[in-house]
Amino acid sequence: MANRIASLVAGLAVAVSLMFAAPYVFAERSAGEALDDSTVQASVKAALAESDAVKARSINLETYQGNVILAGFVESDAERAAAEQVAESVEGVKQVTNGLVVSAPDRSAGQVLDDQTIETKVKAALIGDEVADAREVSVEVRRNVVLLSGFTESKEEKVRAGEVARGVKGVEDVANMVVVKPGN
Repeated sequence: MANRIASLVAGLAVAVSLMFAAPYVFAERSAGEALDDSTVQASVKAALAESDAVKARSINLETYQGNVILAGFVESDAERAAAEQVAESVEGVKQVTNGLVVSAPDRSAGQVLDDQTIETKVKAALIGDEVADAREVSVEVRRNVVLLSGFTESKEEKVRAGEVARGVKGVEDVANMVVVKPGN
């Protein structure tokens, strides 16, 4: 019974998220462009999963008009380079921004909790900021290092997102891999 309720709540949360996000996504690009980006993203994810040199589960992707951002934390420079090469080899990819950060994988339970707390605080700060568009910026944290990724409308939004993240207590560094949307 509890599993059914949890599934129902999760499904409702996804539906509500899509209801609010869809107008923003389709206001900027056609349904065909969004579908093309989804296809490219799925192809890149599949290629990363097939690669022996990359741990695909630690890599997040964002795609806009064939431009792909790789974001997340990897264990080595070799893995970072391999992920970029794999993504660049996928048909439909126009450009790859490699926002992967090399970081040791082992963290204590306390560090994981600290990182989750910082991530929540950064997300809340972005939502509360008038310039940074929280809907367009993804946040990940490892060892108190904040990784920002996504596509924004302007350089001002990108810069402000980094400033907001740096202002959160506990943040030691910010890797701002946000990209201004092509044509803006």
